[in-house]
Amino acid sequence: TALAAALQHNTALTRLDLFNNEIGTEGTTAIANALRHNETVTEVNLASCNIAAQGAMALASALPDNVTLEVLCLDGNPIAD
Repeated sequence: TALAAALQHNTALTRLDLFNNEIGTEGTTAIANALRHNETVTEVNLASCNIAAQGAMALASALPDNVTLEVLCLDGNPIAD
């Protein structure tokens, strides 16, 4: 997605709030891949974004590559479904 591409090369944004957006697995995977390379974002809010287990796994796999992210909110997603 365009947002994920911009996030990957971002040097100014520190907080990304996508609360209550239906990004689903495809959007979550794109954001996860961008977070692998992002060095400025410290907080991401993906609450109520219709993220299921596959999207959560994509995020989890990106976390070891990201050294700046401090807060990741996934409240209200059907991750366990």
